[in-house]
Amino acid sequence: MFSVPSETLQITIDSLTGLEGKLVVSLMNPMERGDFFKYAPPPEEGSAALQLQRMLPDSRVIAAFNNIPAKQWNQIAEILDYSVCVCGDDEEGGKKSLWNW
Repeated sequence: MFSVPSETLQITIDSLTGLEGKLVVSLMNPMERGDFFKYAPPPEEGSAALQLQRMLPDSRVIAAFNNIPAKQWNQIAEILDYSVCVCGDDEEGGKKSLWNW
């Protein structure tokens, strides 16, 4: 699962190995920091997941769980009661990402 700031994505990818053939789930949304977070313009690929797929051409990338607010992930004791959007061209990967939760 990837949930890293856009500005550190390339250096993060460069530091990893062994993702070939793996299912990679992107929780990322392009955001900009200021006094508060706001959505940034999408990358030229059209979405953070498509950008990640370009960077990891030998991996299977889907986008999921990125509609859940980041602060909710910190509430470990609380049940996350959300509908989850899963997007991608890998139907099997989408099913696996949901079944493991």
